[in-house]
Amino acid sequence: MQKEMTLREKAQKLYEYAFTIVWTDAMTSGDRAFYTTLRHNRKFIEAERRMYKPNQDTLYSFLPIQLEHTPYILEIPELEDKSRYLLVNILNLKTEMVLTKGTKNEKNGAGKYIILYRDAEIPEAYKDYIPVRSEDSRNYFIIRLESYGEKDYKTANAIQDQFVMRALYPDRIRERPALPADYNGQSSFMTEMKPDEFIKRLLGTLADTRHDDQMLGYMRDLKLTDADVTYDSLPPQLQEEIRAGFADGLQAILNYTGTEGYESNGWHAYIDSVGDYGKKYRYRAYINYFAVMPNLYTDTIYPNLETDSNGNKLDSRKTYRLHFKKDGLPQAKYFWSVILYGSPSEQLVINPYKKYLINSHGLRDFCFNADGSLDVIIGPKKPEDERYFANWIPSPYEEDSFTLLMRIYGPSEELLEKKWEFPTVLPVE
Repeated sequence: MQKEMTLREKAQKLYEYAFTIVWTDAMTSGDRAFYTTLRHNRKFIEAERRMYKPNQDTLYSFLPIQLEHTPYILEIPELEDKSRYLLVNILNLKTEMVLTKGTKNEKNGAGKYIILYRDAEIPEAYKDYIPVRSEDSRNYFIIRLESYGEKDYKTANAIQDQFVMRALYPDRIRERPALPADYNGQSSFMTEMKPDEFIKRLLGTLADTRHDDQMLGYMRDLKLTDADVTYDSLPPQLQEEIRAGFADGLQAILNYTGTEGYESNGWHAYIDSVGDYGKKYRYRAYINYFAVMPNLYTDTIYPNLETDSNGNKLDSRKTYRLHFKKDGLPQAKYFWSVILYGSPSEQLVINPYKKYLINSHGLRDFCFNADGSLDVIIGPKKPEDERYFANWIPSPYEEDSFTLLMRIYGPSEELLEKKWEFPTVLPVE
């Protein structure tokens, strides 16, 4: 006979399940303009502390959407530049993919779509639009458009302006309390959140989100299904069970280990199920603790490195060699990058050369070894030999350590099957 779970254990399971939903509830809350104005990042983010590990690969466009009160119209243009990578996603509050279109599709998924809430009828004037339905009212729309840097911004920005994403009935939008002005990324925001705010946000999703029935059962057992309930209104003993269970849940998320991970030469990549989590709620929370609504794992994977290949923490005062064997560059169908971030800030290392990464666009500039392998130098000093300037990534001078994040757009089957050997990173003696 299965042992009956304690209230503390149910609170822990509920926290692990609701962690992602509560965070995305905050991410998708704001005033009317927040839900009706498609925002474009016109250049790469360099020093935006609200963004965890900003990339230098794609320009973002984004719009939180609220479907319970209005459908949205989406128009994706066909790109003339067939080599330019595009990914268009809509994610629900559970960070599951409602829509994923782009370079992987014929004509990059170009077309006219109408985004609808559950079984809402298509307005007569839009019967020829392709319907896309979400079980959640609030969702997050994201465009990732590849850019080649400053000289390309004008062209890339013109492409951004060709996209249409708009509320059909904007006057029906309901405003919700926005993120606080001092928001500094999802990790600290969620770690510092008290049980009363967590519960308030979770209860605010009950009317417009399709929730797991078992988790709703846990909420009933914890007396959390009444719309007017607050943490402070609960009996003191139940408050303590919930507080302890939520703390257990946070620790379980932070300490997550699972079979989805892939280790190679110090690199760690989570591959399986990202963006398609099913009931892997702790795993989903772990991914979203560190990443901002990551892509579906078959679209992009994000290998991370915090130690050298000998297991020692990366030291900003040392010089390292990132070594790719001959024919051993990242296996990307579209393109790849390796970006350096200071630690613990996890932000780009601002430098006068604006060098933050290496990527597949720089292949013609790299100085390859005689045997066809590639050595990338990571360290505080610019190489004396100008031939190796393109091979160099500056390490931070204001932080003691750093991390490397690889982004692989369109990973190969060998990568998805966890068979590819990642490059070594070793200190230069």
